[in-house]
Amino acid sequence: MKLIIAILLTALLFACQQKQPVIATEDTDREILFSLNKEYDSALVHADTALLNKLYGSEFSYTTTSGKLRNRADQLKTLADGQLILEFGNSDEVAIKIYNQTAILTGRFTGKGVFREQLLILRNAIPLFGLKVAPAGNS
Repeated sequence: MKLIIAILLTALLFACQQKQPVIATEDTDREILFSLNKEYDSALVHADTALLNKLYGSEFSYTTTSGKLRNRADQLKTLADGQLILEFGNSDEVAIKIYNQTAILTGRFTGKGVFREQLLILRNAIPLFGLKVAPAGNS
């Protein structure tokens, strides 16, 4: 019996000494995500397709205010061709929830501009963003 207890204690001590993954719930992680969202807003307003190409995932899709579905290539082309010109746009009511290594960002995007020479006023819920977050200390 003493041998079993000694083995269990040794295993427990070994397990406690192993570096546990850090769950990304620190304020700095949230600040980084808020900052990325602001970069996204700015890239959209300034039609910065190079940055948007990095931010949009390969499975990116967007439903327009008229109900049309656009994929990543369609959205980037719309911005690059000048079909969408935003006078202003920004996110508000942004909330970030972090679950283990996944962050969920929600909020509202409000903007004004021109789409194919017609006035466009946007008051959209931010599409649900799911971001994998590296544990603190990892890059």
